Amino acid sequence: MKGTRYTEAEKQYMKDNYLIRPVKTIAHDLGRSEFGVRNQIRILGLVIPAEIIKMNIENSRFKKGHKTFNAGVKQSEWLSPDKIEVIRKTQFKKGQEPHNTNYDGHERISKDGYVEVRVSKGVYRLKSRVVWEQTHGRKVPKSHIIAFRDGDKLNLDPDNLVLMSRVENMERNTIQRFPRELKQVIKLSHKLKRKLNEKLNK
Repeated sequence: MKGTRYTEAEKQYMKDNYLIRPVKTIAHDLGRSEFGVRNQIRILGLVIPAEIIKMNIENSRFKKGHKTFNAGVKQSEWLSPDKIEVIRKTQFKKGQEPHNTNYDGHERISKDGYVEVRVSKGVYRLKSRVVWEQTHGRKVPKSHIIAFRDGDKLNLDPDNLVLMSRVENMERNTIQRFPRELKQVIKLSHKLKRKLNEKLNK
């Protein structure tokens, strides 16, 4: 609490132990908060050397191979019935999931601006691919992508989704430097190729 007063005996205990016992332990011994004890040590002008702070941190860490005191021990052997009941109320039941677990069909926007949909626990897919596959009744072939006719990644209307090879997509992205007339010719050529591929893959 603000303005908490420490007795002379408490102050002396800090002076006698601040170099040999961690502040957290001193606070526990005195029944005070760790923050309050740290503040009082500062007020008393006591400075804990950096090497002692480092040593206390190292000593507080579990060493490799360390076993906890309750390893292999039944809960009832080290906790009272009241404590066990409190813990049981907050424990997850078998098969229970956190309240914020998303459901199948949940949608999100990726960092690249694409709509993703959850298809199973922990698994999301591009919704454009899912919609295209549902519309055409087959998987998107390997080395192919689903592009957007109007360039809008959020427009998932089946008519706006175009199956395209990665090579075609690369070529499409490079034609931006060409004159308008040539762009139209290249686009018509790609469209013709897609139609042929669709006919061959049916």
